[in-house]
Amino acid sequence: MVDTNVAVKANGGTEIGEECNSACVDALSSIVSGKRVLLLDSLGHILDEYLRQRPHGYPQGPGDQFIVWAVTYQTNPGSCTTISITEDQRKVYAEFPDDPELDGFDRDDRKFVAVAISDGRRPPILNAVDGDWRDFGPALARYVTVEELC
Repeated sequence: MVDTNVAVKANGGTEIGEECNSACVDALSSIVSGKRVLLLDSLGHILDEYLRQRPHGYPQGPGDQFIVWAVTYQTNPGSCTTISITEDQRKVYAEFPDDPELDGFDRDDRKFVAVAISDGRRPPILNAVDGDWRDFGPALARYVTVEELC
């Protein structure tokens, strides 16, 4: 699982350090090279979010190239696995934990948690700089594994 901020930070920028940028690039490279499989959702919400972050035109950096790769290989079972999740009016996704300690967790990031839980193997969710993953870390740890890259 790759939170969108990893692809964004893999492209670099002045606000992140070289170590963070390298960790993001390495994480994405491990997926593109086949060392890890990318998990996507059956509703297409993860890919939609990735595409909203990618500038139009030619991919400019490693994060953009990862997004192009994800779109290209989304149906290749050796590269990507699509996990079924269900929308829910209250929790956003039915698979998201019904846990009062997670009520304030970012609704946009709930898709990653729902997919990780539905997968059943507790795949790590890669995060670069999104503070919600750390802020809700103890509650999330009961359900998913978050791999902090930065």
